[in-house]
Amino acid sequence: MEEEVGSRFTWRRLPLIRDLAWVRRDEAELPDDGGFARVPASDSVVFPENLKQMLIPTNEAGAPLDDRGAELIQAQDEAARKAHRDPAEDYQIVYLPPSFTKRVMAFMVYLWATGNAITVVALGTPILLGRRILDQIPGIPVHDGYYFIPQQTYHHQSQTSPYH
Repeated sequence: MEEEVGSRFTWRRLPLIRDLAWVRRDEAELPDDGGFARVPASDSVVFPENLKQMLIPTNEAGAPLDDRGAELIQAQDEAARKAHRDPAEDYQIVYLPPSFTKRVMAFMVYLWATGNAITVVALGTPILLGRRILDQIPGIPVHDGYYFIPQQTYHHQSQTSPYH
């Protein structure tokens, strides 16, 4: 499969540099760290008790790469059979691209940063705009809560209020 080729993009692959002999030699020595793994085929898979590992490294045919993987696959198959399920339908072999764990962690950091940025903009914009607008109107006390309250429910305080 063509997607099973590791990404080898580096600064050395720029058009002016990539044809140099020392660059081609170094790139040929880079190992592909992608691989295959047995993963759940759906969200309704039965897992054995105390064994919650979902990614089990295998070869392309689905054979585990080590004894621990063989034990996990056997335990998963037994748990599926006890629940009257077919292990062949519950699990599948997929290709994991190079640096899969790092990519997942980077994606989680990206989602966190994006969520924080959206929250800051969603809360900060009405406050800053509200301050600018209400600063132009004399006699209205400045309070950040007023910017989130619809104008119909706002009741102007009298001039005798101690908060002026």
